[in-house]
Amino acid sequence: MGRKPKLFLPVTVTFYDDDRIIEAGDGPAHLYLAMSLRCKAMGTDGRLMESQIGRLGRPRWKAELAKLATLRLVVRDEITDEWCIAAWFAHNDSMEEIDTKRAADRDRKAAKAAERRQQEADSGSDSERNPSGKVPDSALKGREGKGKEGKEREGNPLHRFAADDSGSCGTCHLPAASRFHLHVVEEAS
Repeated sequence: MGRKPKLFLPVTVTFYDDDRIIEAGDGPAHLYLAMSLRCKAMGTDGRLMESQIGRLGRPRWKAELAKLATLRLVVRDEITDEWCIAAWFAHNDSMEEIDTKRAADRDRKAAKAAERRQQEADSGSDSERNPSGKVPDSALKGREGKGKEGKEREGNPLHRFAADDSGSCGTCHLPAASRFHLHVVEEAS
């Protein structure tokens, strides 16, 4: 399985200029940001239990939370006993929407990769990444050893230049000036 994608919290650069944030003061504003970050990290859609808020490292969190509630920046859900960030969905997609977008993105990328592999198989070309027709590094001789998970890995692509009739390398068919060529001068005996 691949790496877990990073989540980001959208915060406007004018956050500290908001009238309610100014009225709340620095302590409650920092608690609000800490709550927002924890909600995003936990995937709670802007909701935290009081016990979770208490673990955010804010010594005066109860007073700061009360100030945020007075200003209606956070509201208490009496049914679930959670504190909700009031403007959460104005700036954040729900975790369900994020998961749906990620799944669609994965499917789109997989379909594109499958299509590319099929086109390469049908055309017999080396790769659509190599439209010039030059020989790719992976086709050069000198493949050796095994890499991680038993897959072959490419060895050193440098090799001795051996001119063919056209002046290109007889080994890789690249021009003589290619960075892969070693030009060895033979000493006369």
